[in-house]
Amino acid sequence: MTIKSFRNLRACLLALSAIALQRRQRALLLLESGKNPGAEAISSAMHHDRSDRLTATLGSETMLVVLGADDALDPSLLAASAGTLKAGGVLVLIQPPSESECSQWQRRQQRLIETFLSMHPDIAETARLSAGLLDELQASVHALTEALERQHSTQPLPLPPTALTVQRQAHDKALEHLAGEGHREVVILGPRGAGKSTLLAMLGESLARSDHELLLVSAHLHALSAITSRIPGLRRTAPDQLTGTLSSRSVLMIDEAASLPLHEVERLTSLAPTVLMASTTEGYELAGRAFALTDDDHSGLRMTLQLAHRFRHADDDPLAALVGTITGVFDAKADSDSDSDSGSDGDGDGDGASSIHRLTAATLAENEAALQGVWQLLAGTHYQSSSKDFRQLVDSPSLEIWTHGDITAPDAVLVAATEGPVVESVDAALAHEILAGRRRPRGQLLPQVLAQALHSPAPLTCRYCRVVRIATRPALRRHGIASRLLNAIEASAFAQQRIMGASFADTPVSRAFWDNAGYRPVHRGTRPNPRSGRVSLTVTRSIDPVAMAMIDRAYRIHVDNEQARRMLVSDEIRHAQQVSSEPREAKPVSSETRQAQPTDTPSRLQRAHDDDLLRPFAGGERSFENSIGPLLRLAQSPGSPVTTDELTAITRLPPSAERRRREAHLRTRVHATLKSQPAAYTDRKSARQADSGNVPISPRED
Repeated sequence: MTIKSFRNLRACLLALSAIALQRRQRALLLLESGKNPGAEAISSAMHHDRSDRLTATLGSETMLVVLGADDALDPSLLAASAGTLKAGGVLVLIQPPSESECSQWQRRQQRLIETFLSMHPDIAETARLSAGLLDELQASVHALTEALERQHSTQPLPLPPTALTVQRQAHDKALEHLAGEGHREVVILGPRGAGKSTLLAMLGESLARSDHELLLVSAHLHALSAITSRIPGLRRTAPDQLTGTLSSRSVLMIDEAASLPLHEVERLTSLAPTVLMASTTEGYELAGRAFALTDDDHSGLRMTLQLAHRFRHADDDPLAALVGTITGVFDAKADSDSDSDSGSDGDGDGDGASSIHRLTAATLAENEAALQGVWQLLAGTHYQSSSKDFRQLVDSPSLEIWTHGDITAPDAVLVAATEGPVVESVDAALAHEILAGRRRPRGQLLPQVLAQALHSPAPLTCRYCRVVRIATRPALRRHGIASRLLNAIEASAFAQQRIMGASFADTPVSRAFWDNAGYRPVHRGTRPNPRSGRVSLTVTRSIDPVAMAMIDRAYRIHVDNEQARRMLVSDEIRHAQQVSSEPREAKPVSSETRQAQPTDTPSRLQRAHDDDLLRPFAGGERSFENSIGPLLRLAQSPGSPVTTDELTAITRLPPSAERRRREAHLRTRVHATLKSQPAAYTDRKSARQADSGNVPISPRED
């Protein structure tokens, strides 16, 4: 069918909507255009930033979503936008010309849509747009939406009785829980359109009648109509505006809690005696899946209510199933009951290497059952899983997927990415740009972390294999399965002279796994991940002598900085200074004892090593966190303009304008100190000769 006029297009949309509305479903219209439309959401309220486009959908409803379905379509945007459609709404996908080249991801998407069109001809249609109609469609989305809304208003549908019953039961159950003593929390979770915000408002109304003071917090104050329409005059505020502890009669209401970083949610819940939270845990950035996987509470003070039935459309809506299959977004919490990160396995027996399979993105693109099996395990056990990751499983040529057991229902999955070399020569201009912090090539985490840790271009010329995810079914953990997968990929990587590594949320379980596997930490992040609430830790391992020496030095620098950071944060430095300043009775010391005592003054070789790291810090090319060890020794040296109190103050400050100002002032004085210090300290050869027999301060292994 060819749509030749705007009137034909409007009539087609209204006809599809009318049929879908009778079934409480949504419709699909696939349009083929003579030109590539681009993947942006076509609407009257465009948001150019990706996160803005996603968060703009929170709490909103519409009757029409128009998306360009070319290769650049963001799966998270598709999932979030389609989730706003009410019963009778229409999702319009504009397909590029058939002769256009497309990726494995787009070919899979086209296959799924073609199957949907053949199975649901009453609510799905495909047509070709005549020349010029695409521009008219883009300019008329608002008018078409209003036409669909008018038709929807003439055919009001009763609310689904099952969803209403579940909502009322959840309301009564929550009030009973909140009547208990002490701090109480209620968390309302569910898919889009399940009535979470409405239930949150119902609970707020009930508590307000008991003379409780309500305060509503949301990162998106524009999307609260479902709550504010029921509670007139409700106080509202943004999360960062709430700092003080609330009164004993206060009730803190947090809508779309999963759109906030986990550490921010934890902070907010500590401010009030009663906390109500509602959130969608699908299709978003920030906490997202992490909120769903970590909302368990074993103290009995938190109640979690799962709403599975939808008000916005039918539970068995075919379009919801299609979008979920395309994007990897599903409602159910997968088989998960504890932490899962880049490793949480233990020792034990297993089936051996015969159960291990190595897959590629091309394999998963053609094997839908294997793709769904791998993704179900990854998304159900790992907080970082997103629709973008799902697409990479199909599209990324740099990924390797290793599974244990049946590939359609694996016991464990390991996903790894090949990285490097970033440059062919250490003299390459790009290498210097990376070390200076002016360039950060995508998909090259390990080489950049090592290069910046050492402030050397050498790591940028090496090849790497980075473990991105390891997930094991909870019932099969501590049987050595993840370790066998890691051993298998190590054998392959080391045969190709690749350095192994991983970056993960720093938890005791994950750290123990990688320690036991022989990996060394080389970098610790400074900001908590908004999804996990924890900082990242990067670890590496190699069997190549040159790479091992490089990793060893990065490890020593990392441990040195960590020891200095802990000393500054714990006030150990101040205590040591107070003790050393107390008058003590002088005792005679023999010449033998004097020679055996360690010196507190850095050796000349140590000073030369420190200068190598302090110079890039002074020039703004090295972070404060990566330079704390040398900075502390500089502060402890006689006559230094840098003080330990100053370093302690900066260490304790969160990322802020004030911290950046203090760091800039510190860099200026370090630069002046290095410029004026004796040349002997920077002469590495003479320093080695002068310090022969001395032990550098940087930590060494026994």
